[in-house]
Amino acid sequence: MASAIALLQWILLFLVLVGVPVAMMILFGLQQIETGTVAAVFRFGKLVRKLDPGLGLTLWPIERVEVYPTSTNQIELPDESQNIDRDNDNPPPGKTKPYFVPHKAMTEAVWFLKKAEDLSDDDPASYNKVHWKGLGEDVKEAIAKEALHAGITAEWAAIVEWHLKGDTWEHVLNFVQNVSPEAGRNRKAEVRKRFDDEVSHFLGDILAPVTFGHASERLALFSTMLKERLEIAIGEITSSTSDPADKPWGIDVGKAFLKTPYSGRRVNEARADAVKATAEREGMKARAEGEKAQKIATFDAEAHGTRVNGQAEADALTAMAKAMKEPGAQELRALQVAEKVLDRDAKRSRGNWWYPLARDEDGKRPARQAFQPLVRTSYTCAYRAAARESLAAAICFH
Repeated sequence: MASAIALLQWILLFLVLVGVPVAMMILFGLQQIETGTVAAVFRFGKLVRKLDPGLGLTLWPIERVEVYPTSTNQIELPDESQNIDRDNDNPPPGKTKPYFVPHKAMTEAVWFLKKAEDLSDDDPASYNKVHWKGLGEDVKEAIAKEALHAGITAEWAAIVEWHLKGDTWEHVLNFVQNVSPEAGRNRKAEVRKRFDDEVSHFLGDILAPVTFGHASERLALFSTMLKERLEIAIGEITSSTSDPADKPWGIDVGKAFLKTPYSGRRVNEARADAVKATAEREGMKARAEGEKAQKIATFDAEAHGTRVNGQAEADALTAMAKAMKEPGAQELRALQVAEKVLDRDAKRSRGNWWYPLARDEDGKRPARQAFQPLVRTSYTCAYRAAARESLAAAICFH
């Protein structure tokens, strides 16, 4: 009896020491791999095997699992709309700021113009990059009428679909070796973070130099350019800026496109400001045209007045020239000249004529008080009358 009890105790001890850990390993080591994914099993940080869709077993706790999509995995960047915080500079945990793009105004922007109308809308090779100076006057006039071509800061978002090229060991190994996550992230989160950085750089490099209105019009083109940028990043396309040391990530980018710009409060306010600025610009232009027209009218009136006065003076001179040819005109002109000369001489002699009232008994020069000025008015009038009589006599004699 005692031996049976001792055996039972040993069995219980074995179950506690061995069975419970094994049970926990089985319980926590079981992994349900869903269809459309593949799991990579890491032991002490090293890839040791993969798990296909279905129920798999791992050695818990020394092994961990990362699941990667082999079918389309769609992500929205910078995050889902319900996780976007547009009001705070420092969003709370679980929230993120949207992509804000400060677009150029129309005169500073770059324009993507089609080489021919029958070319594809989403092929970058179908377009030429043109600055404002290279646009035609009719195109400039049409652009200036649209308020969305003013300098506007707009909110953008992107959709990216990606997946592993396949569920083979080679594809899993290639992905694991060439995508090294930062601390605290798995490789799936690392892909999202790298795509987030690429989209942010794309918006700053490509979309910011164009106007908000032009970016909205060429949405298909810029979506194609975004996909090419992401394919360069994952190593599927090489470019002049690619690093030869970079290797393909082993994934495919299915779709990548820009969402229709957020037409919320910020864009609406910017649009209203742009409309107001356009109206003010048109008002200033109208006022300038009015002032210009007024100045032209004033100048024309002054020029007309000058021409009329000049014509009047010319007519007067012509009439005078004709009058001088009449009999007696020369004598009358000589009389007028003589009167002017007499008036001038009279003015020069004013104050210099003195009449002595008396002399001293000894014949000396009288005192100053003994003199008084001659009445100039009578003298001048008499002198002028005598001159006129002499001139009249001369004319009659002539």
